[in-house]
Amino acid sequence: MSSLGVVGLGLNLRAYDFVSQEIRSARGNEPRLSSTSSGIQSRYRLRPVPPLFLLSGVPLHLQRSLLRDVKGEALQVGSSYRIISIGRGAAGGDVYLGPSPNSTASCPDGVFRYNSDVGPSGMPVRFIKFGHSGPGIHEREDINIQFNIATSRLCVSHTIWNVGDYDVSLGARLLGTGGTLSQQDSSWFKIVKAELGYNLLYCPGPLVCPSCPVNQCQTVGVVFQNGKRRLALVIDQPLVVNFRKV
Repeated sequence: MSSLGVVGLGLNLRAYDFVSQEIRSARGNEPRLSSTSSGIQSRYRLRPVPPLFLLSGVPLHLQRSLLRDVKGEALQVGSSYRIISIGRGAAGGDVYLGPSPNSTASCPDGVFRYNSDVGPSGMPVRFIKFGHSGPGIHEREDINIQFNIATSRLCVSHTIWNVGDYDVSLGARLLGTGGTLSQQDSSWFKIVKAELGYNLLYCPGPLVCPSCPVNQCQTVGVVFQNGKRRLALVIDQPLVVNFRKV
């Protein structure tokens, strides 16, 4: 912790002790402070102790680790990346955009993973942050994910990730496209560090999606749909991925 953070911690604890003493005194558990401190007493009662991260002088989003690609370079807004798996052979396979089985959409609208890392490469994506603050992307930061590919004007929205309704036959909510960019809705994801790579999460925060349920994060995994690996929200066995810059 920096010297500024240590000082902030000390100030925070002393302020907390002072307020605690004042509250106990007001309840009659201890002798009250002298009348000369009554103004300070009332002032501190009205002001809650700020969280430690505010006293540290470091913005909260900067305390989270930067996301990095397979070369160890920080992921950048505006750059394109392939979402690749950490496995090999049948355990591997990049992420791509494809047509959903039985879909009537005129554009590809499903988020899939190839059945092996032997064969086609995944389609590049880009990450869009809420508020566009800074070039880097941090863990647990709300992001839109968009396939960064050439497409017709009619299909542009079908490159932006979202989560569909619950599929009864597969027992999961499937990842698809048709989302929006930088809007207060449910088209937001997060990325967190895993032991060997990263996990994708779906849990839009209250700032980006006021109507979404709070504290209901779900991990992104894979289900089989008509012989294809479809990305979906799962309870266990989350998909572990890395990122390769295009």
